Amino acid sequence: LQDQEERNPEQELDWLLAAHAASPNDQDLAMQCAVALDACGLTAAAQEHLWQVISAHPDWRAPAYSLLNHLLDASDTVGLNRLTTLIAPTDPANAHWILARQAFTQKNWDKVGEHAKQLLALENDPDAWRIWASALMNAKDFAQALSVRQQHAASNESLDEGLCWESMTAAAASQDWATVRANAALLELDIDPGVGVIDENWEEVLIAITEEDGREFS
Repeated sequence: LQDQEERNPEQELDWLLAAHAASPNDQDLAMQCAVALDACGLTAAAQEHLWQVISAHPDWRAPAYSLLNHLLDASDTVGLNRLTTLIAPTDPANAHWILARQAFTQKNWDKVGEHAKQLLALENDPDAWRIWASALMNAKDFAQALSVRQQHAASNESLDEGLCWESMTAAAASQDWATVRANAALLELDIDPGVGVIDENWEEVLIAITEEDGREFS
């Protein structure tokens, strides 16, 4: 406890920055500096540090993800465009991820799908599948959201139980009861084996809803 009380965050930050200057090709160290700058309340300095790191290493994803979150929080369209332009030549998949995230915050569901598809053409990224399916659910295109989740499941080598639940949600929303039952079987859930609407009396659950104006209901 005494050691913790005697810690000097500013001094530790100086040490980290000096170590980073001596080892600029150490990604973990670069990220520690960004986290330390944020922890000291130096948000602008943290972002400038991340810009410098990404400019030198546009293929490093951790700094890009960290800066992306800063820019999305600030709705900094200019910064997001700059980040995409900087990264695209060496890591086009990550550039599409940035554009998909930006489109999602703007509720441009079609654009989310466009960039997710282009990302998936480059690499099988589970987050790309998920953001695409989430965009379709938000657009109330439940049947297509189910199709995307089924494609995601097919791309996996092992059973993803979370994805099964997500597929069941999309299937129920599109009233595809056969698919609901198929995923329930994968999860070893004991439900009505018949056909048509599933009417089960399970335990009560609390559902919380947040409206766009910030009001919460449960």
